Amino acid sequence: MTVMDERIAARRRSVREATARRRLKWTLWLLVAALLVGGVAWLLQSPVLSVERIAVSGVARSTVDDRLGASGVAVGRPLISINADAVEEDLEADPWVAVAAVRVVWPDTVEVEVLEHVPAAWLRATDSWFLVAASGAVLESAPLADAPPDTTLPVVEIALAAAVGTSLDDPAALGAIEFLHTLGDPDAVVTGRPQGIFATVAGHEVRLGGPTDMADKAVALTALLDQGLTEGAAIDLLSPWRPAVIEPVG
Repeated sequence: MTVMDERIAARRRSVREATARRRLKWTLWLLVAALLVGGVAWLLQSPVLSVERIAVSGVARSTVDDRLGASGVAVGRPLISINADAVEEDLEADPWVAVAAVRVVWPDTVEVEVLEHVPAAWLRATDSWFLVAASGAVLESAPLADAPPDTTLPVVEIALAAAVGTSLDDPAALGAIEFLHTLGDPDAVVTGRPQGIFATVAGHEVRLGGPTDMADKAVALTALLDQGLTEGAAIDLLSPWRPAVIEPVG
């Protein structure tokens, strides 16, 4: 019985020692894992993986630098804390920005690419001048009492309400802008009247009618002007495929 008791006791010691070794092994593994996680977290938040370079392209008129600063994109900020989608949304709130793309490039760079709207015309609206893009985006405003700040762009005169940072939804205004953008004449003026849309181009009054086929109407008008017209002749472009020239009386 004494021999059996010693064997049982030895077996129990062996089991306890094996259990203790397993516990020690797991404790060590947990400690290593905690150290690794802590080390990675420190590394991500440390200056080693922080912004050192902000590469911006495509900016001419927009306030991208100011908006990047307001979004927290600055040298020294940890890259892990930059939300590219949120920064893009902030940049696209600028009236001049059509599309923004932001990329976090490890280990130290933020790349920002901006596509800005291209001004197409000045809109003489109800209470202000508005600079608008071909898409109808309203880019900036100027006092109506003054002349448009940029005289290299054509003019649309349609009484409507507008606001910087919005997009026009008036069909006549959008049609007029499409016509002028296609025509490419900085001296042209398009006016909205009760009878429809009219333009003054190269000294000729042009009846455009409703805001349909406006690009085709601009192409047809260009072809007529290239042929040479009598000074003061009027042009009917209700249909761009059947234009009519009305010679001046006398």
